[in-house]
Amino acid sequence: MPPTNIAEVPTPVPAGKATLGLIESWDLDEYTSQVGPWEVRLDKMSSGAFHSRMRFLKIPGITLYDECWEHHVVVRGSPPEGLVMLATSINPQSSDVHWCGQALGEQVFACADGRSDIDFIMPSRAHDAVLLMEPELFEQALGASARESVNAVKHAVFDKDAGAALANTMTALLNRYHSNPALADEVNQANEIKSQLLLALDNCFSSNQPIDLSRDLRADALQRALQHIETSRGKTTAWDLARHSGVSQRTLEHFFKQEFALTPGRYLAKSRLNRCYHDLYHANPDEDTVTRIATDWGFSHLGRFSGAYRKQFGELPSQTFGKARAGTRRAQLAPMQAQRRCEFRHSGSLMSPYHGEAL
Repeated sequence: MPPTNIAEVPTPVPAGKATLGLIESWDLDEYTSQVGPWEVRLDKMSSGAFHSRMRFLKIPGITLYDECWEHHVVVRGSPPEGLVMLATSINPQSSDVHWCGQALGEQVFACADGRSDIDFIMPSRAHDAVLLMEPELFEQALGASARESVNAVKHAVFDKDAGAALANTMTALLNRYHSNPALADEVNQANEIKSQLLLALDNCFSSNQPIDLSRDLRADALQRALQHIETSRGKTTAWDLARHSGVSQRTLEHFFKQEFALTPGRYLAKSRLNRCYHDLYHANPDEDTVTRIATDWGFSHLGRFSGAYRKQFGELPSQTFGKARAGTRRAQLAPMQAQRRCEFRHSGSLMSPYHGEAL
């Protein structure tokens, strides 16, 4: 039975109340499957077992959540379609979250319309907050021009004080309700949450409309290099990456170190390991083997491959493949980690991540 994602958590039946919950995962692909309505792929670029934590708060028409990332992660894919999205980095001075080539912060928020591919980078120990809202509610509160402007850009640049107030409102609401879950069951909480968020949004949009920030030379060169890694299935060289990126090898190495704290060669090696991880995780046991998957991604020395894989993901490739082969990955994880990983609290009861069944 597939896990419920945050977009499918049922809206509270009692009017005026809120739903809150926690998703905490130690599994890269398991986490990806639970963060709908996003359609994304996560590549872990730092060593060690994966760990991420998401808190969310949901009322009719609005979902608010924040994420804490223990590891350096590169994310590519599609944002939620049919929803207005605004997101920012919390404590941007300590770590830069990059969205489509720009660092997020007190003034710069990420936007998305769900119709174009996006990429973003979460450094180790990054903390971000995301607001998803139904477009009808957003337009009713802020006007058609605000909705159109958000849909047309990937970065919203607000007044510094207004942007900081919106970010603070988002995190304050999550802190308030997660520190006191019973508060979500009180009547009229949904209206209070909505009022605070819409007031903060109105202050942002009344000061100025969002503008898009053009991607600079570094962002464009990196995008071309990363695209070549995808199309070549990792079977390329640093020289080829520079050629496809349109800059010199030395310049590209400087860009990679700025963006990922890795050389192009190290990034390429980690990217190939991530591709192996995803293929092993979703392997067909009747057709696939660890050796074939490793060879497909350019690893010819299986001993060195196994050592690098274990360092990157905290388990051997045979263990990842073995779980897929047995068909027990979720069955093994759910009983041990369901309460730690996915707690959906509603009306004082603890809900299972599997279609709202009570634990």
